Amino acid sequence: MGLRPASAPLRSASRLENLQEVLARVHRAPSRRRSITADAGAGCYVRSVPSFRPSLWVSLALAVLGACDDLGEFRAVGDQVFRGRVVGQDETDCVAGEPCSFIRRGFVEGTTAELEFDPARADSAPGSLTTLDETCGPTFAATPLQPIPALFHDQLSLYDFPGEARLQNYIFALRPVTGPLAGRDALAFVSLLRNGDVELRVLSGAGRQDCSRDADCSRYLAGECDYFGVFRLKRTAR
Repeated sequence: MGLRPASAPLRSASRLENLQEVLARVHRAPSRRRSITADAGAGCYVRSVPSFRPSLWVSLALAVLGACDDLGEFRAVGDQVFRGRVVGQDETDCVAGEPCSFIRRGFVEGTTAELEFDPARADSAPGSLTTLDETCGPTFAATPLQPIPALFHDQLSLYDFPGEARLQNYIFALRPVTGPLAGRDALAFVSLLRNGDVELRVLSGAGRQDCSRDADCSRYLAGECDYFGVFRLKRTAR
């Protein structure tokens, strides 16, 4: 699950379950070479190891599980950021007043997101979000990602997506002080991917008030627009 700032008890329980599964599989097939990447959980990069005595498997599994929290490669601050454009092109036959993208709301086509992020500070000051290339000005301007303390003690902090592409997932609050969302709350869902990229989802409102195709900025400036955007981000220099 995500570099989710989960509580220590939740993390311990998750590790214990993973360890039990690793040992159970080893016990069923002690003579085979096996990969422990998927068994041990997100963030482990051991590809395969030869069969050992059970006592050595216990030591190895504990060592691997202990190393799974190292996500330092996803630190991007200072002269580096994760950057990428919003997903979803405008449809050619969209109707006036209706959304022109099946997935994008609020963000105009081509909006770019820049994410500063430090997984080691996910429970205190994880980073900030800036959006660029927006017709009516930036929705987020170095807006801090805010941890949500109540989530540290709830199963929601362990949310995940189908498949094994993601190492860790987080939920942060955003509260811009300028722009079309000034004074409103938004949520940022940050996923760290195994290939080193980051997937970002931003949500504010139900998406019924989509202003991304407005001819002027009146609704944006009045704070009437809802937002939903998926961004695929890659590490890059500023």
